Amino acid sequence: FPVTILGIDINGNDEDSEQSFSQSFSQSSDDECYPYLAPAKTSNKNLSNEKTSKVDFTLGLELELESDNRDSTIRFLRNNLPKGYCLFKSDASLRAHYGFELMSAALTLKSHKAAWAKLMDLESKDDSEFLPIKAPSGYGLHVHIDAKAFSPLSLRVFNAFWNNPENSSFIDILCGRHPKYSSEAANYAAIEPTPRESIYSFCNKSYIKSCATSRYRAVNLTTLGAAQSERLMVEQAVDPLDLKTLDTVEVRICASSSFPTIIYARIELIHALVTWSKNTSLKDTSFRSFVSWLNVSQGAKKYGYLRRYINNFKGGIEAIS
Repeated sequence: FPVTILGIDINGNDEDSEQSFSQSFSQSSDDECYPYLAPAKTSNKNLSNEKTSKVDFTLGLELELESDNRDSTIRFLRNNLPKGYCLFKSDASLRAHYGFELMSAALTLKSHKAAWAKLMDLESKDDSEFLPIKAPSGYGLHVHIDAKAFSPLSLRVFNAFWNNPENSSFIDILCGRHPKYSSEAANYAAIEPTPRESIYSFCNKSYIKSCATSRYRAVNLTTLGAAQSERLMVEQAVDPLDLKTLDTVEVRICASSSFPTIIYARIELIHALVTWSKNTSLKDTSFRSFVSWLNVSQGAKKYGYLRRYINNFKGGIEAIS
């Protein structure tokens, strides 16, 4: 089944023709959708990728959406997102002729915010022509984090947060779904059972090995290459799709949304959790610790959309605290 790129200005024109994805990126599966980080592929010339630095790390997005008029919606998004920010493609896992996927370049949080600014402004004005898109149940927002953003310990803290059963309601509220409450999330973003021994077992070798055996995890570690796997002390997984050249840690748990402010707030959530994981320990991987850090850390002030998003659910979050 050919995977196709939709509405891509590959030849410098505005034609909304579909072009065979295999011409620019060799596919081994219908739902392999990570060209923004694939090295030496011609599709990369259309994306303005950045590199992780000491100042900030990069994230890449896979956002699954749907529209009654896919071509016009892709044109609308392309006209309101910076050139080189993303590609659009069809996918066998999405509804034929209606579903599509936005795949972003690997960018810093600052660049993602700038990219979404125009759409978020349109949303705030409640424009009647704003975003004729849908985000059906089961559609997701997958975020790839450059593996260089993690140390061996911070990766384990980050992984423990998503797998900590104490955080399930908090994650469900902010991400729009959780495997405990959503069958779609359970199938494609499963939670690894908590180690019986103690919370410190989140750090042990057998637990991390188990987490890296399938890409259908809340935190997917099968995208780590050999060098990063060794550095992060994760046994390299055997994956038939061979996604290891990405060298990313993928968070698959977030639901898609038709609202740019929610999409961007969830990007901030992922970024904030990566940063927080470097500033806490395996002794406390609860959402309470994370929210407390958001409220007091000087470095967390940049997460304005996430803060407002959390405040919208303040009653619900207080109820589970």
